[in-house]
Amino acid sequence: MFKKEHIIHAIFWLVPSIYILFLTDNFIIGVFSKKEGTLLIPFLYGTLCNVLLFYGNISIIHQSFQKKKRHQHWIWFTLFLLLSITMIESLIDFTVIHAYKPNKYYDLAGNIFIGNLVIHIVFYGLSLAYIFSVKAVRGEQQKQRLIQEKLYSELTYLKSQVNPHFLFNTLNNLFSLARKNKDFETANGISKLSKMMRYMLYEGNTDKIMLSKEIDYIENYINLQKLRFHPDDDITIGFNYTGNIESFMIAPLLLIPFVENAFKHGISIQNHSYIMINVHVKGDVLEFIIRNTKHSADKNSEYSGFGLNNVQNRLQMLYENEHELIIKETDIEYQVTLILNH
Repeated sequence: MFKKEHIIHAIFWLVPSIYILFLTDNFIIGVFSKKEGTLLIPFLYGTLCNVLLFYGNISIIHQSFQKKKRHQHWIWFTLFLLLSITMIESLIDFTVIHAYKPNKYYDLAGNIFIGNLVIHIVFYGLSLAYIFSVKAVRGEQQKQRLIQEKLYSELTYLKSQVNPHFLFNTLNNLFSLARKNKDFETANGISKLSKMMRYMLYEGNTDKIMLSKEIDYIENYINLQKLRFHPDDDITIGFNYTGNIESFMIAPLLLIPFVENAFKHGISIQNHSYIMINVHVKGDVLEFIIRNTKHSADKNSEYSGFGLNNVQNRLQMLYENEHELIIKETDIEYQVTLILNH
């Protein structure tokens, strides 16, 4: 399906072409003249060269931004593209000139390279203007989405503030009661639940937190989930993390939806089940991998849900060109790989 942007691009190329080829009595480009019948073929391959330069430049710059090279390499790549296409078109022009042998304009053939270079510099500049205008528009759109997301989060946060101190005091009372009755397992679970609630209510409302706090939250969540299982259940849960988790900053509550989905889809009391979580930080890159069993009851179910859709939207807004999310599914296993750039 064509988007509005595609239609604009088509108009950008078609309208000048229609005007030059069909709506003018005479048009001259360099040594080629519509009146003399030498313009059509050069115009077609010239337009093709302009198209290649325009979109080739856009593609190179887009890739350089995605790979965080930014101003390091793209200038050299695009200059090489500019000169290469100019040289190719000029060589074709010289060949066509010798075939047509136009008398009136033949003395200008020596300037054909400079003429092509000037035209290509114009299209090179147009491609740069297009790239940065699109980036500015999308940046503003993302800013507006973030503002709306923040307003929604603040509203949700306010709703969650319905006397949270009462909830924490109640949990503390239950914790004390469990310890008094020497029910240390219940007391431990209440303590972990209290820590999770504090994280969600207070630290979860900030823009970025240390990865170590997110990991603590996940560990508490896993330990609470383990309370549901009997020691004899054939369930294996592994959580490993390496690297400098204290210095890496991450959006709060970004990883937990993947863990929640793993427990939802990956655990069956009746069957062998496993969840393996690995977090690795190397420099400015975080790699999060989670694998879990897929049981027969889940084979026709989609590995998604509100939590996962929400985190995908957050990734797009907060890490637009700084993340890679890969979800793989086989008959027996789900695997999610998330790579974040600091």
